[in-house]
Amino acid sequence: MKIKETKRIDSDKIRNICINNNWYTAGNTEDYRKMFEMCKRDNITTNQIYKIAKDIYEHTNVSRAKTGCSTEYSDNENILNMMIYVNDCTYVFYELAE
Repeated sequence: MKIKETKRIDSDKIRNICINNNWYTAGNTEDYRKMFEMCKRDNITTNQIYKIAKDIYEHTNVSRAKTGCSTEYSDNENILNMMIYVNDCTYVFYELAE
């Protein structure tokens, strides 16, 4: 017997962290839609989490963000920090495979 693990992102949680932290305020509706498209994949990898966090960061007015990024840190430090928040929006589920 094998166990299959699948990791996905909860788009509602991503939306909520953006709203609660005042992120993605520099993006338009089309940018926001594209970011959510990145979240729709199965088996989310660390590289995909990085790309999503980077996209969020690039569309965020850092000086207005409530938490998760700061003008005191470099772009890379902010993106790495935002990855933690994005990863917190993931969930894993398991299936039995014969």
